[in-house]
Amino acid sequence: MEKTKFDDHFVKFPYKKEINGNKTNNGGIDLVKEPHRINEITEVSNYPWLKKFLIDVNSDSGLFMTFGCDYGVDDEILCGYIEFSFRPFQTKVLKSKLSCLDEDFYNYLKSLEHPGDWQIQPVDFARGSLCWESSTLYIENQIYDKAAVYFRGSEDAHCEWLLFHLRNFLVDYYPSLYPDLL
Repeated sequence: MEKTKFDDHFVKFPYKKEINGNKTNNGGIDLVKEPHRINEITEVSNYPWLKKFLIDVNSDSGLFMTFGCDYGVDDEILCGYIEFSFRPFQTKVLKSKLSCLDEDFYNYLKSLEHPGDWQIQPVDFARGSLCWESSTLYIENQIYDKAAVYFRGSEDAHCEWLLFHLRNFLVDYYPSLYPDLL
């Protein structure tokens, strides 16, 4: 995963609320500590699969937490992003593995059976639909990296498929890769 080339001014979590014209950024909501605030995230109101992703990744037993998301139409393409990282109490060794998370995810997809008639292999579809970047994160007096996964699709079902598998990877599969580091 490459470091972002853009100036990401969202580095200190929780982020402050921002209003830019008719677009509102609700700021960073710590869904680990305040899961009841999920409905303040306007992006989840029309997409139950996005809401499920956020709830599950931020659940009590998770390794990861989310910092931001967006989803909608841009230039006639459905697209969005999810920002996340390890929770602050996780070990430095585990946090250092963030840079390999994208390849771990693609290896996870390769390990699955994908029934149906695919015109393109699921791993190739995911590689063509996702962009992974990392940037600096300041949280609870710690500095480490967060990941931003940008996703796109020609229909909602494509984006839902991507986040379904990313959710399964982060919540169910990834903890089994490094049990000695937990």
